[in-house]
Amino acid sequence: MDILIKKVSLKTNAGIQEWLESHPGCQVVDPGVTGGPTHIKHSVIEVLKAFEQGRNIARTKELEFLLRLVGERQVSKAVSKACVKNKEAVFVSWVGKDSWRDFKACFVSKEREYTDLPEDRLLDMIEKSTLFWMIS
Repeated sequence: MDILIKKVSLKTNAGIQEWLESHPGCQVVDPGVTGGPTHIKHSVIEVLKAFEQGRNIARTKELEFLLRLVGERQVSKAVSKACVKNKEAVFVSWVGKDSWRDFKACFVSKEREYTDLPEDRLLDMIEKSTLFWMIS
């Protein structure tokens, strides 16, 4: 499975929610809620396994991704935490590169380098997203 992750500067936030609604398998989050690409990949894999095994909390994979990424059981809290706060964002797709090309054309002004946080912080974030159903 190919998980595409891009850190970007946005031209605009306007219309992103509508775009996401018509592009399943994609999500856009604030970079402050992620530990980096490794954390995001781990969260996507956990989402796909949860749906396969019937352990999902949310009705959609996109919302389940937010829950797991930020370590929250309540959708409203997860959405609030993951919501893009300014012009910096992280685009995630687990359905292929076509969505990225479309998103980039509509919303992206610049791609940015995106690396993992230091290992101790990264592992803490992965642990929280793995155990969110126990500790929330």
